Amino acid sequence: MGTASSLVNPGEVIEDTYGGGGGEACEIPVEVKPKARLLRSSFRRAPRGIGASFKSTASVDLEYAAEYERLKKDYEIFRVSKNNEIASMQKKEAKLDKENKRLRAELQALQKTYQKILREKESVIEAKYQAMERSCLI
Repeated sequence: MGTASSLVNPGEVIEDTYGGGGGEACEIPVEVKPKARLLRSSFRRAPRGIGASFKSTASVDLEYAAEYERLKKDYEIFRVSKNNEIASMQKKEAKLDKENKRLRAELQALQKTYQKILREKESVIEAKYQAMERSCLI
């Protein structure tokens, strides 16, 4: 990774903008990236005669493997618990849909009964008025 020093041109003087005063101007060196060829070759060949580096690499690999297995186990537990949660929510949703259909049917039946009673009431009131008219005329 580079630093902000790579943004400055060689020979450029940077002023102190924070008011520190008393500072002296200096040149900031320009970073040079290492050649990729050197990096690749250093990773290809392992140093000979150094068994400790292999042991430390193996222990790091074991740590990563253990961490990977732990994370894999945690993920599997999480996945199973979420699947169970989804299944239970789907069951609840199906139960609520069934209840909703039942209540809608009941509401429709009540509305039909209400309309029927309302019509009967109107016809009874109409019959009552007709009976009163006949009684007054006679």
